Amino acid sequence: MYNGEERFSRTDLLFGENTALKLAEKKVLVVGVGGVGGHAAENIIRAGVGNAVLLDGDTVDISNCNRQIIALDHTIGSPKAEVLADRCRQINPSGTFIAITKFLKTPEDIAGILDREFDFIVDAIDDVPVKVELIRQLKEKNLPFISSMGAGGKTDPSQVAIADLGKTHGCPLARILRGKLLKELRLKGIPCVYSPEPPLRSFTNRKIGSISYMPAVFGCFCASAALRHLVNTAD
Repeated sequence: MYNGEERFSRTDLLFGENTALKLAEKKVLVVGVGGVGGHAAENIIRAGVGNAVLLDGDTVDISNCNRQIIALDHTIGSPKAEVLADRCRQINPSGTFIAITKFLKTPEDIAGILDREFDFIVDAIDDVPVKVELIRQLKEKNLPFISSMGAGGKTDPSQVAIADLGKTHGCPLARILRGKLLKELRLKGIPCVYSPEPPLRSFTNRKIGSISYMPAVFGCFCASAALRHLVNTAD
């Protein structure tokens, strides 16, 4: 039974009557449910979207507690996708939230996931080769999506923005992707969340420092792109 009339009534007040009911039928894929992806997924579900596939092969680590919404003392060691799926069910018991506890590794892996027919996709992974292939297939299939660039090493939320990849600057991950996607693959029209703020040089053992609010801000921007698209395309 759909019980969103009260649960998501504020969504209807903002966008119009029956918006939440229409969002309840939408299906979203979030690839990577850590700092950015976890916040993106939660905000999408809290708006009323009733179906989501949450994909991540990692488990919650104690070092995730400074920035990931799924990282609590009792979730350490648990699969991130399963923790987030359970959290989504607590937000919306009427929804369908599927956890896929594996990493995408090959073009075939990606193609198999995208065959499930989604209304919107959030790319929140930082594995560059997989990210490139995911975006390539999203463009090839003409699927609506948003891709998150790097939130690590940044501290100023006022600089976060949504832009086409070709117009980004100041983000090391975006620079790498521009070289591969815009030059090598000749792809255009890649929407992304990024910040031009120069990252602090806080690398240690190939890891980069992060602060609690920045992945959350990136995730909120991803959710805004998803929800505005879903609302505007609601039947």
